[in-house]
Amino acid sequence: VLRNQFFEYVLRTQYPGPIHALAFGAVAISFSTFIASSFPNAPGKVLAYVGAISGTLYVFVLPILVHLAALRKSDRLTAGAVIVNGLILLLGAFLSTGSLY
Repeated sequence: VLRNQFFEYVLRTQYPGPIHALAFGAVAISFSTFIASSFPNAPGKVLAYVGAISGTLYVFVLPILVHLAALRKSDRLTAGAVIVNGLILLLGAFLSTGSLY
């Protein structure tokens, strides 16, 4: 996703070719390796928090928001749907927080 957004913004195309994609991957891996070697004690904690937040967003928040937006667009959004999806979001936040400890 990040690669596609970067290339869309910079080159105005989502996939300019395999050479550009490999170069982007190499730069991303090199940057990550540099940060991990510069701060040997920090990456574990940082990765835990980033993984928990990203996982929660991808698994719980984004699909629910898209679902609620689709219901709203088709005029089928009810209080029950909001409550059930809100409970699922709370469960996701609880699981995400629990995975850090």
